[in-house]
Amino acid sequence: MIPVLRTDRGGQVTYHGPGQVVAYPLIDLRRLRIYVKEYVYRLEQAAIDVLAAYAVTGHRVAGAPGIFVRLAEPHGHARLERRADDRFAGVGKVAAVGVKVSNHCTYHGWH
Repeated sequence: MIPVLRTDRGGQVTYHGPGQVVAYPLIDLRRLRIYVKEYVYRLEQAAIDVLAAYAVTGHRVAGAPGIFVRLAEPHGHARLERRADDRFAGVGKVAAVGVKVSNHCTYHGWH
């Protein structure tokens, strides 16, 4: 059984388990002169770049933060074609993005 701990971070349920990579960068967005959406995009791109180093192709799904891979062909480079009735058909989330920002500073990232 997995214990569930409530936090004030928002979002839904997140699993942190053995062997999982977790990155929580502490960034002053004002100093970098970027907004939260740009920060999320950069976090997603970092995940895509790490996956590429392992010959796995990461994809973004519109309206769903995080990075996804094709379950049947994780190494394929074809663009994702999303079905209108199920935009998550055939993909699995490999990197979740959860951002908490306070006073223009981040303290949560991706896992």
